[in-house]
Amino acid sequence: MPATAALRGIVPLVDPDVLGSDVENANSADSINNPFQADGLSVADIVLANGFSNFTGQDAGGATAAPAGGAAAGGAANGGNANNNAGAGAAAPAVNCGAAPAAGNNNNNNNNAGNNNNNAGNNNAGAGGGAGLDFGLCSPEISFKLGRPGRKADEGTFLPDDALVAQGQQDALNPNIITNRVCDQLTNVCEANQAAKDACKAAQALVASLGTKDATTADAFNKALGF
Repeated sequence: MPATAALRGIVPLVDPDVLGSDVENANSADSINNPFQADGLSVADIVLANGFSNFTGQDAGGATAAPAGGAAAGGAANGGNANNNAGAGAAAPAVNCGAAPAAGNNNNNNNNAGNNNNNAGNNNAGAGGGAGLDFGLCSPEISFKLGRPGRKADEGTFLPDDALVAQGQQDALNPNIITNRVCDQLTNVCEANQAAKDACKAAQALVASLGTKDATTADAFNKALGF
């Protein structure tokens, strides 16, 4: 971590060719003016909590290790490692910026599938969504709210509504972080069908094209998915 406390919440850019780089690089730009909460966290912990999971942790000896914020994510890591020491003597995970993930990775919450899901009735397309869209164990809706815990009263952030989708995810000023999280979780833990996953990617692209960061942004994403 940087020795200067003011810099600890600013996260790095990654190679644009890396899967998920759009989320991380948007986070990096936002963090310059709005640093993330970094108390007790490594850079790897911060980026993991804010939607970028395409890296593999390594301990001081070079062995694969999970970052403190969750299981090791992504695939083989070969290029552009940035070691982030959480403290003296602690294992240092490496943020890897040069390799696409192996299929099926990026799943930090696989063992929690079905837990903490308070959205009864989301296992069929009839509970919202369009024809043929099955979101499995989850609801894909997101919300925009002012003054969430740890935020200023007039500071609006985005977060998934579904507890299973949101598990381990901090709220974000950038809606693209949260829409990316929703689409990832439909694959990773929600057991959604392909039509639902395709629809989520389309809704994610819609939000990115809007460029807005308010309640209308969340409404547009939800409406695109039939909610």
